[in-house]
Amino acid sequence: MEQNSTDSPAQYTLSEVLKNPKTALITTFLVLLILCTLVGNFLVIWNIFTTRRLRFSAFFFVASLAVADFLVGLVVLPISLAYHLTFEMTGRWIFGSWTCKAWLLSNFWFCSASILNLCLVSWDRYVAVTSPLYYKVRISDTRVKTLIGMIWFLSFCLAIVLSTGIHLNSASSTKNCTVQSLNKIFTAIGVVFVFFLPAIFLGFVNTRVWLITRTHQKRIQVSLHLNSFSNVSANSEQINLDETTTARSSSRPRESSTRTLTRTIKQEIKTFKTFLIVIGVFVVCWCPFYTSMLVDIFKPLQGFVLFLMIILSYCNSALNVFIYGIFSREFRSALISTVKCI
Repeated sequence: MEQNSTDSPAQYTLSEVLKNPKTALITTFLVLLILCTLVGNFLVIWNIFTTRRLRFSAFFFVASLAVADFLVGLVVLPISLAYHLTFEMTGRWIFGSWTCKAWLLSNFWFCSASILNLCLVSWDRYVAVTSPLYYKVRISDTRVKTLIGMIWFLSFCLAIVLSTGIHLNSASSTKNCTVQSLNKIFTAIGVVFVFFLPAIFLGFVNTRVWLITRTHQKRIQVSLHLNSFSNVSANSEQINLDETTTARSSSRPRESSTRTLTRTIKQEIKTFKTFLIVIGVFVVCWCPFYTSMLVDIFKPLQGFVLFLMIILSYCNSALNVFIYGIFSREFRSALISTVKCI
């Protein structure tokens, strides 16, 4: 996870290593990242479960994603910070092999849970956009809870499989805890099944949803135009007041139904756009890490380069809350109300 060890690692104190600008910068960044990840995702979880208008399946999936990100900030990032400092001080991993395996297992588990929850969010938006009037029937609370439970169980199983390929690097005189110690076959399996296949699914599903939303928008415009034209024609052709009243009353249910459908679809489109940004940021943050792991199979990379890729992937755990706050007006207003109450 860190830069490659030397043959004779020097021993330094904490104050000495923090005098190094690079070490101090990375340490400061990781501390801020931990705080943002913990506070931000806690507010997301709290906000969803205390705000009535956010209690629907899409945001339940977001809450599940926030739990995974919160655990990254609670378990993974602090150990990463400690590893960074102690490695600079001693040049080796000092926390033992079992802690190393547990730490890497947590990385695999929470990463898998994140991307699989994003797949659920995309599938949820697909159902919401393609069947807006039957959405609540098809996506019940019981089904949502079942799916979330399955996602966490499946991600844990994937993490267990990947963790079987973990071993401490004994090629050098010092021992390091790094994903580079993962067996090459298991590395390829992890990259393909944990990232690339789900990423392809996300791209395909969201492209389909985007095309469908554009089709819905065009149909709404045509429907509103036809209704407006038919109402004008009907009013001009009426001869007496009774016939006019009857025509207007018969057109009202259709107009009301059109407005309801229009409002529903527009809301689903707005929600979809927000989640599309979340998915885009996820791919940007995690793609360099998984690509570097794949490249490392054929040409070993410097440990520090891979460490920077991992830090970038950790940033995703802190970014989602800001994305919701900027692009979702409903979530932003609820979050502001929650912060004021605190």
